[in-house]
Amino acid sequence: MKSVCIISQQSPYASPRAKEALDAVLVAATFDIPTTLVLLGDGVFQAIKAQAGEKIHQKHLGKQLAVLPMYDIETLYVSEQDLACRGIKPEQLMDNVHVLASQQLSHLIRQQDIVISL
Repeated sequence: MKSVCIISQQSPYASPRAKEALDAVLVAATFDIPTTLVLLGDGVFQAIKAQAGEKIHQKHLGKQLAVLPMYDIETLYVSEQDLACRGIKPEQLMDNVHVLASQQLSHLIRQQDIVISL
């Protein structure tokens, strides 16, 4: 079976795109397609533990990302460089997030059969 990598580059509440990326991940995983979620650019804000989406009347995206292990998606990947550019420290991230250097991310993405950037 082919593998899918979804790349999300949007902050969690700026537009519906972050939620759309998560929905795409869940749909692929529902069909038992090996799925990887990579957060790049402002998408790394999605991986922060302390989100307050309810304050702007949005569903807490972090809580939705936390259920991904139920769909056999055990790890989310984020860019070390994008975290540093935004002043985010690895200890601020959810537990199932793995920080990778640019070269490691490139290698991970190249291993996937299908790559979708949302």
